[in-house]
Amino acid sequence: MDYNTNINQIVNEIFFALDKDKSKSDISLMEGTPGVILFLYFYSIAYNDNHAKNQYEKKLNKLLKDFNDDSGELKYTYCDGLIGFLTFLNFIGAKNNEYSGLIDESFEDSIYEIMMSDLKKKEYDFLHGALGAFNYYLIKFKYCENDNERAKIKGILGEGLKILDEISYNSAGDFGWNYPIYDDPRFKDKICINMGLAHGTPGVLAILCDLHRIKIDTVLTEKLIYKICSFLISKRSTDLSSYSQFPFYYSPALSLPYDSPLAWCYGDLSVATALFKAGHILNDESIKDNAISIAQTTTHRKSVKQTSIFDSSFCHGTSGIAFLYQVFYKHTNKQEFKVAKDYWIEKTIEYSSFKSEGIAGFRTYAGEDHWGRSIGLLKGVSGIGLVLLGLLFEETEWSGFLLLDNV
Repeated sequence: MDYNTNINQIVNEIFFALDKDKSKSDISLMEGTPGVILFLYFYSIAYNDNHAKNQYEKKLNKLLKDFNDDSGELKYTYCDGLIGFLTFLNFIGAKNNEYSGLIDESFEDSIYEIMMSDLKKKEYDFLHGALGAFNYYLIKFKYCENDNERAKIKGILGEGLKILDEISYNSAGDFGWNYPIYDDPRFKDKICINMGLAHGTPGVLAILCDLHRIKIDTVLTEKLIYKICSFLISKRSTDLSSYSQFPFYYSPALSLPYDSPLAWCYGDLSVATALFKAGHILNDESIKDNAISIAQTTTHRKSVKQTSIFDSSFCHGTSGIAFLYQVFYKHTNKQEFKVAKDYWIEKTIEYSSFKSEGIAGFRTYAGEDHWGRSIGLLKGVSGIGLVLLGLLFEETEWSGFLLLDNV
Protein backbone atom coordinates (compact mmCIF):
# COMPACT_ATOMS: atom_id res chain seq x y z
CA MET A 1 0.00 0.00 0.00
CA ASP A 2 1.55 3.30 -1.10
CA TYR A 3 0.37 6.08 1.16
CA ASN A 4 3.68 7.92 1.43
CA THR A 5 2.46 10.86 -0.62
CA ASN A 6 -0.49 11.36 1.71
CA ILE A 7 1.72 10.92 4.78
CA ASN A 8 4.26 13.42 3.47
CA GLN A 9 1.48 15.96 2.89
CA ILE A 10 0.08 15.46 6.39
CA VAL A 11 3.52 15.70 7.99
CA ASN A 12 4.03 19.02 6.25
CA GLU A 13 0.60 20.25 7.35
CA ILE A 14 1.51 19.36 10.94
CA PHE A 15 4.80 21.22 10.52
CA PHE A 16 3.07 24.34 9.20
CA ALA A 17 0.54 24.22 12.06
CA LEU A 18 3.20 23.80 14.76
CA ASP A 19 5.48 26.33 13.10
CA LYS A 20 2.75 28.94 13.56
CA ASP A 21 1.56 27.70 16.95
CA LYS A 22 1.40 30.47 19.55
CA SER A 23 0.40 28.36 22.54
CA LYS A 24 1.65 29.48 25.92
CA SER A 25 4.90 27.78 26.95
CA ASP A 26 4.18 24.59 28.87
CA ILE A 27 6.92 22.28 30.22
CA SER A 28 4.66 19.18 30.09
CA LEU A 29 6.58 16.51 28.19
CA MET A 30 3.43 14.70 27.16
CA GLU A 31 1.03 17.56 26.43
CA GLY A 32 3.09 20.73 26.15
CA THR A 33 5.83 22.51 24.22
CA PRO A 34 8.49 19.74 24.45
CA GLY A 35 6.44 17.55 22.11
CA VAL A 36 6.27 20.37 19.56
CA ILE A 37 10.04 20.89 19.80
CA LEU A 38 10.71 17.17 19.39
CA PHE A 39 8.60 17.08 16.23
CA LEU A 40 10.34 20.17 14.81
CA TYR A 41 13.76 18.75 15.71
CA PHE A 42 13.16 15.43 13.95
CA TYR A 43 11.47 17.19 11.03
CA SER A 44 14.54 19.44 10.62
CA ILE A 45 16.81 16.37 10.52
CA ALA A 46 14.59 14.35 8.19
CA TYR A 47 14.11 17.12 5.63
CA ASN A 48 17.42 18.93 6.28
CA ASP A 49 15.28 22.01 6.89
CA ASN A 50 17.07 25.03 8.40
CA HIS A 51 13.81 26.88 9.02
CA ALA A 52 12.55 23.99 11.15
CA LYS A 53 15.86 23.98 13.04
CA ASN A 54 15.58 27.71 13.70
CA GLN A 55 12.00 27.29 14.86
CA TYR A 56 12.68 24.48 17.31
CA GLU A 57 15.57 26.50 18.76
CA LYS A 58 13.39 29.62 18.97
CA LYS A 59 10.60 27.73 20.75
CA LEU A 60 13.13 26.04 23.04
CA ASN A 61 14.75 29.35 24.00
CA LYS A 62 11.32 30.81 24.80
CA LEU A 63 10.37 27.74 26.83
CA LEU A 64 13.60 27.99 28.84
CA LYS A 65 13.12 31.71 29.45
CA ASP A 66 9.51 31.26 30.53
CA PHE A 67 10.50 28.37 32.79
CA ASN A 68 13.22 30.45 34.48
CA ASP A 69 10.88 33.43 34.85
CA ASP A 70 7.96 31.43 36.24
CA SER A 71 7.59 31.72 40.00
CA GLY A 72 4.42 29.63 40.17
CA GLU A 73 3.95 26.23 41.74
CA LEU A 74 5.92 23.52 39.95
CA LYS A 75 4.61 20.06 39.18
CA TYR A 76 7.10 17.21 39.38
CA THR A 77 5.69 14.28 37.40
CA TYR A 78 7.13 12.74 34.25
CA CYS A 79 3.91 13.42 32.35
CA ASP A 80 3.48 17.12 32.98
CA GLY A 81 6.15 18.33 35.38
CA LEU A 82 9.82 18.79 36.14
CA ILE A 83 10.94 15.17 35.67
CA GLY A 84 9.58 14.92 32.14
CA PHE A 85 10.89 18.38 31.23
CA LEU A 86 14.41 17.56 32.42
CA THR A 87 14.29 14.22 30.58
CA PHE A 88 13.53 16.21 27.44
CA LEU A 89 16.39 18.68 28.16
CA ASN A 90 18.85 15.80 28.57
CA PHE A 91 17.85 14.51 25.15
CA ILE A 92 18.03 17.90 23.43
CA GLY A 93 21.35 18.67 25.12
CA ALA A 94 22.79 15.44 23.75
CA LYS A 95 21.64 16.36 20.24
CA ASN A 96 22.60 20.04 20.29
CA ASN A 97 25.64 21.12 22.30
CA GLU A 98 24.25 24.63 22.67
CA TYR A 99 21.72 23.18 25.12
CA SER A 100 23.95 20.79 27.07
CA GLY A 101 24.64 21.30 30.76
CA LEU A 102 21.43 23.21 31.44
CA ILE A 103 20.21 21.11 34.35
CA ASP A 104 21.00 22.60 37.74
CA GLU A 105 22.35 20.19 40.38
CA SER A 106 19.51 21.15 42.73
CA PHE A 107 17.04 19.78 40.19
CA GLU A 108 19.00 16.51 40.08
CA ASP A 109 18.68 16.28 43.87
CA SER A 110 14.95 16.94 43.60
CA ILE A 111 14.43 14.12 41.11
CA TYR A 112 16.24 11.65 43.37
CA GLU A 113 14.22 12.73 46.38
CA ILE A 114 10.93 12.55 44.46
CA MET A 115 11.72 9.08 43.10
CA MET A 116 12.59 7.71 46.53
CA SER A 117 9.58 9.36 48.14
CA ASP A 118 7.23 7.97 45.48
CA LEU A 119 8.68 4.48 45.86
CA LYS A 120 8.28 4.52 49.62
CA LYS A 121 4.67 5.63 49.16
CA LYS A 122 4.26 2.81 46.60
CA GLU A 123 3.41 5.36 43.90
CA TYR A 124 5.24 3.65 41.04
CA ASP A 125 3.10 4.85 38.05
CA PHE A 126 5.14 5.68 34.91
CA LEU A 127 3.38 8.91 33.92
CA HIS A 128 2.75 10.21 37.44
CA GLY A 129 5.05 8.35 39.82
CA ALA A 130 8.47 6.80 40.40
CA LEU A 131 8.87 5.00 37.05
CA GLY A 132 9.00 8.37 35.31
CA ALA A 133 12.11 9.21 37.34
CA PHE A 134 13.59 5.83 36.42
CA ASN A 135 13.13 6.76 32.76
CA TYR A 136 14.76 10.14 33.39
CA TYR A 137 17.90 8.39 34.64
CA LEU A 138 17.80 5.75 31.88
CA ILE A 139 17.66 8.38 29.14
CA LYS A 140 20.34 10.45 30.88
CA PHE A 141 22.54 7.33 31.07
CA LYS A 142 22.03 6.61 27.38
CA TYR A 143 23.47 9.94 26.31
CA CYS A 144 26.00 10.45 29.12
CA GLU A 145 29.70 10.01 28.23
CA ASN A 146 31.20 10.69 31.66
CA ASP A 147 32.14 7.43 33.39
CA ASN A 148 31.79 8.85 36.91
CA GLU A 149 28.34 10.24 36.12
CA ARG A 150 27.27 6.96 34.53
CA ALA A 151 28.39 5.09 37.66
CA LYS A 152 26.40 7.51 39.83
CA ILE A 153 23.29 6.99 37.70
CA LYS A 154 23.64 3.21 37.95
CA GLY A 155 23.94 3.51 41.71
CA ILE A 156 20.72 5.52 41.94
CA LEU A 157 18.87 3.09 39.67
CA GLY A 158 20.12 0.13 41.68
CA GLU A 159 18.91 1.74 44.89
CA GLY A 160 15.50 2.40 43.35
CA LEU A 161 15.31 -1.14 41.99
CA LYS A 162 15.68 -2.67 45.43
CA ILE A 163 12.77 -0.62 46.78
CA LEU A 164 10.70 -1.42 43.68
CA ASP A 165 11.23 -5.10 44.46
CA GLU A 166 10.30 -4.61 48.12
CA ILE A 167 6.96 -2.96 47.32
CA SER A 168 5.82 -5.62 44.84
CA TYR A 169 2.80 -7.84 45.48
CA ASN A 170 3.50 -11.57 45.37
CA SER A 171 0.82 -14.04 46.41
CA ALA A 172 -0.54 -17.37 45.14
CA GLY A 173 0.99 -16.97 41.68
CA ASP A 174 -0.05 -13.35 41.29
CA PHE A 175 2.78 -10.88 40.90
CA GLY A 176 2.81 -7.16 40.24
CA TRP A 177 2.41 -3.79 41.89
CA ASN A 178 -0.71 -2.67 43.70
CA TYR A 179 -2.54 0.23 42.07
CA PRO A 180 -5.06 1.63 44.57
CA ILE A 181 -8.34 2.84 43.08
CA TYR A 182 -10.11 5.18 45.46
CA ASP A 183 -13.11 6.30 43.39
CA ASP A 184 -14.65 2.85 42.85
CA PRO A 185 -16.14 1.09 45.92
CA ARG A 186 -15.50 -2.31 44.35
CA PHE A 187 -11.78 -1.89 44.99
CA LYS A 188 -11.95 -0.69 48.58
CA ASP A 189 -9.28 -2.47 50.65
CA LYS A 190 -8.55 -4.82 47.75
CA ILE A 191 -5.37 -5.50 45.82
CA CYS A 192 -5.57 -4.14 42.27
CA ILE A 193 -2.94 -4.66 39.58
CA ASN A 194 -3.07 -2.16 36.73
CA MET A 195 -2.54 -3.97 33.42
CA GLY A 196 -1.31 -1.10 31.21
CA LEU A 197 2.03 0.39 30.15
CA ALA A 198 1.12 3.93 31.13
CA HIS A 199 0.28 3.31 34.78
CA GLY A 200 0.73 -0.35 35.59
CA THR A 201 2.80 -3.49 35.90
CA PRO A 202 3.62 -3.74 32.15
CA GLY A 203 5.26 -0.32 32.58
CA VAL A 204 7.38 -1.75 35.41
CA LEU A 205 8.32 -4.61 33.07
CA ALA A 206 9.47 -2.18 30.37
CA ILE A 207 11.63 -0.27 32.86
CA LEU A 208 13.10 -3.50 34.26
CA CYS A 209 14.12 -4.52 30.74
CA ASP A 210 16.06 -1.27 30.33
CA LEU A 211 17.69 -1.72 33.75
CA HIS A 212 18.70 -5.25 32.77
CA ARG A 213 20.16 -4.02 29.47
CA ILE A 214 22.57 -1.64 31.25
CA LYS A 215 23.42 -4.34 33.79
CA ILE A 216 21.73 -3.03 36.92
CA ASP A 217 21.64 -6.05 39.29
CA THR A 218 20.93 -8.47 36.45
CA VAL A 219 20.11 -11.34 38.81
CA LEU A 220 17.29 -9.35 40.41
CA THR A 221 16.04 -7.77 37.19
CA GLU A 222 15.91 -11.13 35.43
CA LYS A 223 14.02 -12.67 38.34
CA LEU A 224 11.46 -9.86 38.36
CA ILE A 225 11.09 -9.86 34.57
CA TYR A 226 10.31 -13.58 34.54
CA LYS A 227 7.82 -13.24 37.40
CA ILE A 228 5.93 -10.45 35.63
CA CYS A 229 5.93 -12.29 32.31
CA SER A 230 4.60 -15.45 33.93
CA PHE A 231 1.87 -13.48 35.69
CA LEU A 232 0.79 -11.54 32.60
CA ILE A 233 0.71 -14.59 30.35
CA SER A 234 -1.35 -16.46 32.95
CA LYS A 235 -4.02 -13.73 32.87
CA ARG A 236 -4.57 -13.92 29.12
CA SER A 237 -8.16 -14.80 28.27
CA THR A 238 -8.83 -17.36 25.55
CA ASP A 239 -12.58 -16.71 25.62
CA LEU A 240 -13.48 -16.14 21.98
CA SER A 241 -16.63 -14.24 22.96
CA SER A 242 -14.48 -11.49 24.48
CA TYR A 243 -12.74 -9.10 22.12
CA SER A 244 -10.05 -8.32 24.69
CA GLN A 245 -7.47 -10.74 26.06
CA PHE A 246 -6.58 -8.60 29.09
CA PRO A 247 -8.58 -6.45 31.49
CA PHE A 248 -7.86 -2.87 32.55
CA TYR A 249 -7.21 -4.15 36.06
CA TYR A 250 -6.74 -7.49 37.75
CA SER A 251 -7.77 -8.15 41.35
CA PRO A 252 -7.55 -11.59 43.00
CA ALA A 253 -10.69 -10.70 44.99
CA LEU A 254 -12.85 -9.66 42.03
CA SER A 255 -14.08 -10.96 38.71
CA LEU A 256 -13.46 -8.05 36.35
CA PRO A 257 -14.50 -7.69 32.70
CA TYR A 258 -12.03 -8.16 29.88
CA ASP A 259 -12.93 -5.00 27.97
CA SER A 260 -9.70 -3.04 27.59
CA PRO A 261 -9.03 -0.91 24.49
CA LEU A 262 -6.56 -1.34 21.67
CA ALA A 263 -3.92 1.18 22.68
CA TRP A 264 -0.42 2.01 23.90
CA CYS A 265 -1.66 2.94 27.37
CA TYR A 266 -3.82 -0.13 28.16
CA GLY A 267 -4.96 -3.38 26.65
CA ASP A 268 -3.68 -6.30 24.64
CA LEU A 269 -1.14 -4.43 22.50
CA SER A 270 0.16 -2.65 25.58
CA VAL A 271 0.80 -5.98 27.33
CA ALA A 272 2.12 -7.66 24.17
CA THR A 273 4.64 -4.87 23.59
CA ALA A 274 6.00 -5.08 27.15
CA LEU A 275 6.24 -8.88 26.88
CA PHE A 276 8.00 -8.67 23.53
CA LYS A 277 10.54 -6.22 24.98
CA ALA A 278 11.17 -8.71 27.79
CA GLY A 279 11.55 -11.66 25.43
CA HIS A 280 13.93 -9.62 23.31
CA ILE A 281 16.12 -8.46 26.21
CA LEU A 282 16.32 -11.98 27.73
CA ASN A 283 16.51 -13.70 24.34
CA ASP A 284 13.61 -15.90 25.45
CA GLU A 285 11.72 -17.29 22.47
CA SER A 286 8.80 -18.53 24.56
CA ILE A 287 8.05 -15.06 25.91
CA LYS A 288 8.43 -13.56 22.44
CA ASP A 289 6.11 -16.19 20.97
CA ASN A 290 3.47 -15.37 23.59
CA ALA A 291 3.80 -11.67 22.85
CA ILE A 292 3.49 -12.24 19.11
CA SER A 293 0.46 -14.49 19.58
CA ILE A 294 -1.27 -11.86 21.74
CA ALA A 295 -0.52 -9.15 19.19
CA GLN A 296 -1.67 -11.34 16.27
CA THR A 297 -5.00 -11.94 17.96
CA THR A 298 -5.60 -8.17 18.13
CA THR A 299 -5.29 -7.62 14.38
CA HIS A 300 -8.94 -8.53 13.72
CA ARG A 301 -10.20 -5.76 16.02
CA LYS A 302 -11.42 -2.87 13.89
CA SER A 303 -14.72 -1.42 15.12
CA VAL A 304 -15.06 1.31 17.73
CA LYS A 305 -16.78 -1.20 20.03
CA GLN A 306 -13.84 -3.60 19.73
CA THR A 307 -11.10 -0.97 20.01
CA SER A 308 -12.46 2.16 21.76
CA ILE A 309 -10.52 4.21 19.20
CA PHE A 310 -11.97 7.62 18.37
CA ASP A 311 -8.99 9.71 17.27
CA SER A 312 -5.41 9.48 16.00
CA SER A 313 -3.47 10.14 19.20
CA PHE A 314 -0.47 8.05 20.18
CA CYS A 315 -1.85 7.22 23.62
CA HIS A 316 -5.08 5.50 22.58
CA GLY A 317 -5.59 6.32 18.93
CA THR A 318 -4.78 5.15 15.43
CA SER A 319 -1.19 6.43 15.19
CA GLY A 320 -0.07 4.71 18.39
CA ILE A 321 -1.32 1.28 17.46
CA ALA A 322 0.00 1.68 13.90
CA PHE A 323 3.39 2.33 15.48
CA LEU A 324 3.14 -0.79 17.65
CA TYR A 325 2.10 -2.99 14.73
CA GLN A 326 5.08 -1.63 12.79
CA VAL A 327 7.34 -2.70 15.67
CA PHE A 328 5.96 -6.24 15.51
CA TYR A 329 6.20 -6.31 11.71
CA LYS A 330 9.83 -5.11 11.80
CA HIS A 331 10.82 -7.91 14.18
CA THR A 332 8.72 -10.76 12.78
CA ASN A 333 8.06 -9.93 9.12
CA LYS A 334 4.57 -11.37 9.61
CA GLN A 335 2.19 -9.96 7.03
CA GLU A 336 -0.79 -9.65 9.39
CA PHE A 337 1.14 -6.98 11.28
CA LYS A 338 1.87 -5.06 8.08
CA VAL A 339 -1.78 -5.29 7.07
CA ALA A 340 -2.87 -4.05 10.51
CA LYS A 341 -0.32 -1.21 10.43
CA ASP A 342 -1.49 -0.17 6.95
CA TYR A 343 -5.13 -0.22 8.05
CA TRP A 344 -4.52 2.06 11.02
CA ILE A 345 -2.33 4.42 9.02
CA GLU A 346 -5.18 4.72 6.53
CA LYS A 347 -7.47 5.53 9.46
CA THR A 348 -4.98 8.12 10.66
CA ILE A 349 -5.05 9.74 7.22
CA GLU A 350 -8.86 9.58 7.26
CA TYR A 351 -8.97 11.26 10.69
CA SER A 352 -6.94 14.23 9.41
CA SER A 353 -9.99 15.69 7.68
CA PHE A 354 -11.34 17.92 10.47
CA LYS A 355 -9.73 21.10 9.17
CA SER A 356 -12.00 23.57 10.95
CA GLU A 357 -11.97 21.74 14.30
CA GLY A 358 -8.50 20.29 14.69
CA ILE A 359 -4.83 21.09 14.31
CA ALA A 360 -3.66 20.09 10.82
CA GLY A 361 -7.06 18.39 10.59
CA PHE A 362 -6.64 16.29 13.74
CA ARG A 363 -8.97 16.63 16.69
CA THR A 364 -8.65 14.95 20.09
CA TYR A 365 -11.45 12.89 21.61
CA ALA A 366 -12.52 14.26 24.99
CA GLY A 367 -15.30 11.79 25.77
CA GLU A 368 -19.07 11.69 25.26
CA ASP A 369 -18.85 13.11 21.73
CA HIS A 370 -16.76 16.06 22.90
CA TRP A 371 -13.65 17.04 20.98
CA GLY A 372 -10.59 19.18 21.61
CA ARG A 373 -7.28 20.22 20.10
CA SER A 374 -3.87 19.11 21.32
CA ILE A 375 -0.31 19.88 20.27
CA GLY A 376 1.05 17.19 22.58
CA LEU A 377 3.23 14.14 22.22
CA LEU A 378 0.82 11.74 23.89
CA LYS A 379 -2.62 12.94 22.76
CA GLY A 380 -1.91 15.47 20.04
CA VAL A 381 -0.42 16.25 16.65
CA SER A 382 3.24 16.18 17.76
CA GLY A 383 2.96 12.47 18.53
CA ILE A 384 0.99 11.78 15.37
CA GLY A 385 3.59 13.66 13.33
CA LEU A 386 6.47 11.74 14.88
CA VAL A 387 4.82 8.41 14.05
CA LEU A 388 4.31 9.48 10.44
CA LEU A 389 7.88 10.81 10.19
CA GLY A 390 9.05 7.46 11.49
CA LEU A 391 7.25 5.65 8.69
CA LEU A 392 8.81 7.89 6.06
CA PHE A 393 12.36 8.02 7.45
CA GLU A 394 12.58 5.09 9.90
CA GLU A 395 13.57 7.43 12.74
CA THR A 396 12.03 6.44 16.07
CA GLU A 397 14.59 7.52 18.66
CA TRP A 398 11.90 9.63 20.33
CA SER A 399 10.00 6.46 21.31
CA GLY A 400 12.24 6.07 24.36
CA PHE A 401 10.17 8.78 26.01
CA LEU A 402 7.27 6.29 25.87
CA LEU A 403 9.06 3.16 27.12
CA LEU A 404 9.54 1.83 23.59
CA ASP A 405 13.32 2.11 23.36
CA ASN A 406 15.02 -1.20 22.52
CA VAL A 407 11.78 -2.92 21.54
